[in-house]
Amino acid sequence: MHPDKLENQTILHYKIYEQLGQGAMGIVYRAEDMDLERIVALKVLAPAQISQEKSARERFLREARAAAKINHPNITTIYSIEQTEDLIFFAMEYLPGQTLGKLMQVRPLTAAEILDYAQQITAGLSEAHNANIVHRDLKPDNFIIGENGLLKIMDFGLARLPEKTRITQEGFSLGTAGYMSPEQISKEGLVD
Repeated sequence: MHPDKLENQTILHYKIYEQLGQGAMGIVYRAEDMDLERIVALKVLAPAQISQEKSARERFLREARAAAKINHPNITTIYSIEQTEDLIFFAMEYLPGQTLGKLMQVRPLTAAEILDYAQQITAGLSEAHNANIVHRDLKPDNFIIGENGLLKIMDFGLARLPEKTRITQEGFSLGTAGYMSPEQISKEGLVD
């Protein structure tokens, strides 16, 4: 099964409907968990060539585990990690809405919205930091805003966890260039 062609397929107990987004290491689909009868988002390790790399699989599992350690209204909830012979993915909370990045492309934010979103981001990050988890890829596309105005932090793929495991190649920094902190760009940010 090819990870980037899963629409209208059933994997385990998940009926996949549509692709919601794609990043460097994963594709997110809207799906139905038929056992629990609820809509979820599935993040599938992709593209196919990456999904076979041990370091990519380890980073992907770390992302799910990092987010799963945090229970907070402003952080997407992880439900489970799943594997088949061909795929590795995790099921997480589905929040209908749009990313902050997409919203900012549509219209300018009001001062009240900026303050509200900043407070929600800060609340979620504070909870992550209390769990000794550093996100390291804060950018508008990693925040989703629900139809009710609730903002949730997504994508903990570059998070630094309390364990000092190294799965980043030495000499490489992690993050999205325009949003990286000075520590990520300097030598201090090169090590997981």
